[in-house]
Amino acid sequence: LGPANDLYRLPSTVFNDDNVHSVVTPFDMLILRALYDPELQSGMPRGVVAGRILPILRRINPDGEGRGTLPQAPSSPEWDRQIEAALTRRNSEEKRLTAANRAVAIARRMEPVDHRLGFALITRGRLLRKDQPGQAASDFVEAYRRHRSVLGASDLRTAQAALHAGIVALDASEYEGALGLANAYIPVAKEAQNAVLLSSLLAVKARALDELGDRRGAQDAQLAHLQWARYAFGDSSGERRQRQAALEAALSTQ
Repeated sequence: LGPANDLYRLPSTVFNDDNVHSVVTPFDMLILRALYDPELQSGMPRGVVAGRILPILRRINPDGEGRGTLPQAPSSPEWDRQIEAALTRRNSEEKRLTAANRAVAIARRMEPVDHRLGFALITRGRLLRKDQPGQAASDFVEAYRRHRSVLGASDLRTAQAALHAGIVALDASEYEGALGLANAYIPVAKEAQNAVLLSSLLAVKARALDELGDRRGAQDAQLAHLQWARYAFGDSSGERRQRQAALEAALSTQ
């Protein structure tokens, strides 16, 4: 047993279907350590656990002492339902987009507005990217700015939004901006052990460097992208392995 599943109001947990985190987070480990502390046993009444949990947290997480009470993110079962509908691939595109619009609207009304608005914007932007690229770009940029403001530059959600902002920059031929975003958030993705995000940021970096005329730098970034992509996505056809081998051979002759 561990933390409850799909508490979307919690931003730093792997136990949500938003798939932002790919490994257990420090928050998850703290909850697990508290749950399995020797002072707690299965079957204890709620009141007994409530009386023991604060001393346990003081012992296992002393850095949390004295930080004060933060505003609790509001629960929203309706937002949960809408974002799940927007993410479900078996739903029609129309149904998914309608749900994403509702999720964005609900998140804007939350007090306080939190990470769920950024995630809803990214979800809607992905659905709009093909048919309404202008609105999609606006959603991605807003998501990045909000995550950076609310969560900070070192947060994985900010890095995820930065990837989409970087793609927007590439589409607008703003290659220096795309390169800056990729360079800033590659370390964040690596620290979080998120190979999917890392490989994607490296692809943005490779494209930006190529457009800026740095062929060797672009090849190095592309090689790193292929290496991480094979780990992240697999390579059943062998195409990535062949591209990697060809690039390694080209680099060895330079």
